[in-house]
Amino acid sequence: MALAIASRTKLTPPQLAAQWGVKPATVIGWIRSGKLPAINIGQGLKKPRFLIGPDDIAVFENLHRVQSKTLPPRGKHKPADPPGFIRYF
Repeated sequence: MALAIASRTKLTPPQLAAQWGVKPATVIGWIRSGKLPAINIGQGLKKPRFLIGPDDIAVFENLHRVQSKTLPPRGKHKPADPPGFIRYF
């Protein structure tokens, strides 16, 4: 009974894939590579049945957050010529 209550707060790879907009195979790949911790509740079955906890999801999202870079302004600015430089063309 404790497993049933705990599994309600955990997500399956297809559920998490739908939230993130990726394929379930991608989520399973992250689990198998060790990047995303999960619990296999299908120990005696042929196929694994993974459940991912909300704490593990939060850690994964924080580690893989996209950070924006501050880019220089765009334009056709040529670098300044060094002193004594002569332009022939």
